[in-house]
Amino acid sequence: MIGNSKRPPAELISPQEAVDLALKFSTTQSAFIAEDIEREYMKQTEGEKSPRWRYGWLLATLYNAGRIQGIREERQRRKPKPLTL
Repeated sequence: MIGNSKRPPAELISPQEAVDLALKFSTTQSAFIAEDIEREYMKQTEGEKSPRWRYGWLLATLYNAGRIQGIREERQRRKPKPLTL
C-alpha cells in the first residue's frame, strides 16, 4: 500500500501487458532511471533481511515509482493552464 490508503490500488495492468509494454516502449533512459532507483534502494537497505526479501521490496519500489510517476504526469496534464493576455 502507498501512503495512508486503507486498501491497495486496483491492478489495472496484467504482468503480461506490463512486459509487452516494457519491451515495446522502454528506453536506455528508463533503464538508467531504474538503475538509479535500484542503487539508492540498495544503499538505504544495506544489511537488512535476506537478499530475497530485499529483491522483492526492490521490485515493489520500482513498481510504485512507476505508479507515482504516472499519477504525477496525469495531474500535471490536467492542471489548468495559466491565462495569457
